[in-house]
Amino acid sequence: MFDYKGLKEFLLTLKADDFRNGNKIKTCTCQNEIDRYEKNTGKKYPWTKEKVIIPNGGFHLVDVLGNDLTIVKTSKRGYRLPNGRVVNCKIIHTVIEDCRKTFGTPLNGYWEIPKEFYKTKEYPIRKAFLVTPHWSDEMNDKPTYEETASKAKYRFMQEIEHEENDWFKFKVKRAKEYDLFEAKPHILTKELTKYQIGIIGHMNGNNYDTPGCRNYYVAGPHELEHFKKLTELGIVTHPISKDIFGKDNRVFYLTKLGIEVAFSLLLRLRNQVEEAIKTNA
Repeated sequence: MFDYKGLKEFLLTLKADDFRNGNKIKTCTCQNEIDRYEKNTGKKYPWTKEKVIIPNGGFHLVDVLGNDLTIVKTSKRGYRLPNGRVVNCKIIHTVIEDCRKTFGTPLNGYWEIPKEFYKTKEYPIRKAFLVTPHWSDEMNDKPTYEETASKAKYRFMQEIEHEENDWFKFKVKRAKEYDLFEAKPHILTKELTKYQIGIIGHMNGNNYDTPGCRNYYVAGPHELEHFKKLTELGIVTHPISKDIFGKDNRVFYLTKLGIEVAFSLLLRLRNQVEEAIKTNA
């Protein structure tokens, strides 16, 4: 239902003040609290227009356990917490366990979960087919990407240009395990320019047949400002020692975080999507 990993990465980019001023994450109030206030007081709830209202049955972030940030589902029913307190919400998942350690102070309030961290069913953007010619004894294991089986067969025949091509004798099999899904760029890419994202992909060899086959970039003088930003974010590192490129050392390497960012730019296989769902379930 939620991308817990992505949400946590986003929250870790925030500071305590971001939760208070509502600039990067919106504060909210719950409809059941509004209803309870108006029923008990007979007055209109004094909420501000800046606040988002979470409907009954909706989800939001709150420090429900104390010093935490937890996803909860609002409810008219009462749920008993481990400390014995009864609240009108059901705990779904604790994203940040220790706000004091993470942000320097406990947080108090309700916050809207950004829409990009809600999970929706994913569909492949490139469907895979295995096309095998009639003269081959073994099933082809290199996928052809097309919208339909017929188009995949036609593309395959065009690529091999064999003198014995016979449309009716080619075997076509749907290969869902090779389907490609939309990339899920790392949260840090929001702070980067298109050029900087291109640098990261090139450093990792994302345009090669085997991404990850390389890890370096020789920066030109005009690119050093870009690498200053990438270094500050911990995406690349600049070695102090000499290397094969000589005295004027402008060779940069991806860090472990940088490699993670680079791979996040690639289209994903179906098993990667399913594994991510299991991890965040």
